[in-house]
Amino acid sequence: LLAACGASATPSPTPTPTPPPDPSALLTGSLAATSKLSGPLDITLTLDGQLAQSGSPTMDISGSSLAATIDPEGKQGEVTLDLRGVQATSDIKADVRVVGGTAYLQASPLGATWYSLPLSAAEGLVPSTVPVPSAAPSFDPSAMLAPFLKDPGVKITSAGVQQLDGRDQDVVTVTLAGSSVAAWLTQAESMAGTSGVPLPSVAPSMPDIPVTFWIDRESSQLSKVSTTITDSGSTLTVALTIKAHSGTVSIQAPPAGETQDASQLLQMLMGSGGANPFGNLFASPAP
Repeated sequence: LLAACGASATPSPTPTPTPPPDPSALLTGSLAATSKLSGPLDITLTLDGQLAQSGSPTMDISGSSLAATIDPEGKQGEVTLDLRGVQATSDIKADVRVVGGTAYLQASPLGATWYSLPLSAAEGLVPSTVPVPSAAPSFDPSAMLAPFLKDPGVKITSAGVQQLDGRDQDVVTVTLAGSSVAAWLTQAESMAGTSGVPLPSVAPSMPDIPVTFWIDRESSQLSKVSTTITDSGSTLTVALTIKAHSGTVSIQAPPAGETQDASQLLQMLMGSGGANPFGNLFASPAP
């Protein structure tokens, strides 16, 4: 014992610190893991903020939301929309259901009637003037993000670990330079110019846009994406959440007595007597 006490202690090896995860790798891996989800999903989009209008009162759209339940294997789904602050007297509400090979729509501006359209007929509504890529794009997240991550106007940083719904999340913030966003929108506008689909004019200058991603530590899947944009008196916060649906999905078609053929509505709205009810809409771009 005396010898042991008098001997010099052997120093313990210094543990090598674990390097923090690469935020670019976290983001790419989360998109890859999320793209492999095959079961039913619940997707929610929320909008909060005030939109300034020239010569008109500020529009408060806080509390607006779009909620979707998607079941790819069952070929069914439902999307509900609640858009607030756009109309002075009431919210705009809509419900879209896809079940049994038919899509059903009910929207508050159109009354309580449901409008139905077989999916086979809906395929013929896509205008032939919309440009279609000559080759199918790659959906590999690494290939998709590679040019984006190399853009000098994109900055990716780690915001550490945070809790979301009781689960640990790796948080990554991607800051997009306003000049880069304006360039991308201008490019998209030029690509869509031949389709006859009007796009809003791109502002000459745009603020930088920070986009935050929450990535579930256990599954590596994307849990939430949010951003807040502030410009010219307007502030808009957009948040998108994705999660696996709990239980089975059972989308119900509306009662037949409350349903009307949508082709009649489309002909009334578009004033088209031809086979393509969107013919007039895409023939002359709206202002």
